[in-house]
Parts: sequence; structure tokens; C-alpha cells
Amino acid sequence: TRLIAWKTGRPFHPENMFFRTVDSGPPPAHALADFRVQFYAHKSLLDKMDETLGGSRDWAGHVLADYLHKILVLRNMHDKGGADIPIIVTAWDVARTKLAMDYWVDLSKGVWSEDERLRRYTECDAFCRRIQPCFPQTDLLVRALLADPAAEYVPPFIVFYSGLTEGTTCVLFTRPRHVPPPALVRGWPGACKDARC
Repeated sequence: TRLIAWKTGRPFHPENMFFRTVDSGPPPAHALADFRVQFYAHKSLLDKMDETLGGSRDWAGHVLADYLHKILVLRNMHDKGGADIPIIVTAWDVARTKLAMDYWVDLSKGVWSEDERLRRYTECDAFCRRIQPCFPQTDLLVRALLADPAAEYVPPFIVFYSGLTEGTTCVLFTRPRHVPPPALVRGWPGACKDARC
């Protein structure tokens, strides 16, 4: 939950608002709660989405309009661990997305042998081949987001948005403590009012 305190008798501006979340200590100023949404996508997929929307270059606005409320709820659960929200745009269907998510979650447990890791990686690569971005490109991006020393932080979660109508949007949490309570997310309606969303 997020507690927001407003200085009485002051204008309703960020510098007069303070907040506390699950992992905040003393309430920091609301003006420090800014963040950036970063989209990562293959050029061919961006061009296809742009063409679908009639060349408006507004596909990012459509994605944000559909999911911004949920993304902000997830972002506002925690204030430590980075403020940027990475969104990886893929052309994966539900099965491909699930396979990749299962790979990253299981890999993070650190219990696989080298042979098992290679077998699972090859399985994901074969299943997502000839789709841009392919699995190796996406895997490298995920690893860079999680381990790039230049970034100086690890995002609390990574959003995977599928540009396909038969795709799904998923969230990969980077730490178990970043996963919100099931009761919070269970009732979220899909943006497109479809069971696959």
C-alpha cells in the first residue's frame, strides 16, 4: 500500500506531498517518485505496429493507455530498486511467452545443471525462432536489465507486452518481495476484455 501525506495549507504540488510504501523508511517527497517507461522492441515489430495504427507512431500511447494503471500499482508497491519501468515488446503468443517466463523463473532458482540449462535454453530458442525479437535477443536484454553495472539498479519488474492479438502481457518480477499479494491483482480486468489479456 502507499500512504500519501499532504502538507496542510500548502498547494497540491509534488514538493508538498510525501509518500510511504512497503519498503520506504521515512516518507520521502513525492517529487522524488518520478520514473521513466522504457520500451524495448525490434525495429520490424515497431514498423508493423506503426503500420497497423496508420503511421501515427502512437502505439506506445495505446500500450500505456491499456496498462498504465496496473503498471503504476506495481511500481508504487516499492520505492527501492529503481524507478524505471522496462517494457519489452515481443511478437510471442501465449505459449511462447509462458515458455520464456518459466525459463527465467526456473533459471533464477540456480538448481539446474549445465546440461539442463542448455537443454531449456535450446528449447526456448527453437520455439521462438524466426520471430523478432528472437529468444536469444530477448534473453540478452533481460540479463542486461538484471545485471548491467552501468544501470546501477535492478528494476523491480519487467513487463512483456505482446504485439499479437493472440499474445498476452506478463510481468517478470526480479525479487520475490516485489510480487504483489494475489488478492491485489486477482480482480484486474484485462485491458481488451478478453480472457487472454
